[in-house]
Amino acid sequence: YGSKYLEYAQYVSNTLESFGIKQIGKIRERYHKDMDCYGYYYQSLYYTELLPIRKRWYPEGKKIIPKDLKLMPLVLCQEYIGDGSLMRRKRGRPYITLSTCGFTVSDVEWLVAELNKLDIKATRRPSDNTIGISSYSTIAFLNYIGNCPVRCYNYKFKY
Repeated sequence: YGSKYLEYAQYVSNTLESFGIKQIGKIRERYHKDMDCYGYYYQSLYYTELLPIRKRWYPEGKKIIPKDLKLMPLVLCQEYIGDGSLMRRKRGRPYITLSTCGFTVSDVEWLVAELNKLDIKATRRPSDNTIGISSYSTIAFLNYIGNCPVRCYNYKFKY
């Protein structure tokens, strides 16, 4: 796993450790000359017990959204931290965008339907296959996922 923040890579390591998943060595720091920034990389041991999970998310080598996925607060919090943005207009209330463009249209439509079942008004944007969470549901979404688990991403939670 890679992150631009050491704090978040350490959070991932600690979370996985709480499930018994051991880290290989230390989190590695790497300087990316082309972007003039650092990245932090976590690696765990290999676990054959996790192979069914990998096959569920990558059934033919391409990432999908499993249709039995439960949108628990932790699941949506990690999705938001990794691929979400709190967007601000000059006028009006903030809204959330989830960058789901790497998934199929049917996967994104399924995710939108599941969010709506949670009373979080969401729509798929056909132009880029991303998800928009209505400004009317932004606070409900943030309340559902809870507080930010790390300081480095607090800015995504400041309504």
